[in-house]
Amino acid sequence: MIGCRDACAPAEVSFPAGVLRDALVARWVREHSWAVDVRTVAELHSAISVGIHPVRMTVHADQLGSGGIRRASAAGVGGLVLSRREQIATLRASRTHHVLLRMTDATMRVSHNAVDAVIGCRSTVLVGLLCEVGTAGGCSAAVGDTLAEMARIRRRHNVVLTRLLVGLGDALPDAAGSSVVRRDLAEEIGESVDDACAALRFPRPAVVMAA
Repeated sequence: MIGCRDACAPAEVSFPAGVLRDALVARWVREHSWAVDVRTVAELHSAISVGIHPVRMTVHADQLGSGGIRRASAAGVGGLVLSRREQIATLRASRTHHVLLRMTDATMRVSHNAVDAVIGCRSTVLVGLLCEVGTAGGCSAAVGDTLAEMARIRRRHNVVLTRLLVGLGDALPDAAGSSVVRRDLAEEIGESVDDACAALRFPRPAVVMAA
């Protein structure tokens, strides 16, 4: 896993919470303060139980329901990935939440209603977008579309997003996979980000590759 993160540098790698079932892996993640992706309430509880600090967690809300979103909110997680306006209404108003919005698979756009709701809510700060790609070959187009959406949000709302989360699925080999493939993929994403930012005159966001 260390090799996976090193091969993907300078992009950060966020590991799925499922890897925490291995006690040795959980210890490495905890001791090195690695980022963790959480998708269910059970994963949230599991990550907390093995000592992962909530600020290192990015919680994907689509499978949580309103109760799960409130639990993640109360835990003080570092980021929430939302896709629908109604999810925002469930957040605790007593704290500030860093929110990323998920690009839709069909149009590679985000819901303008969701953007309006996050920006208009006093307890949420829109910090970035998530795009998901299933294969390495789709990374460049997805990254370019996502940066274009970030530029549209800046023009419409005068808000500059600073985080790009790339959900790679099976495109990123695990710790047993080739470090050369991981490095090539990280370079492809990095170059795509650089090209899109230059073309759009958009500040380069921090890139997180979700393994």
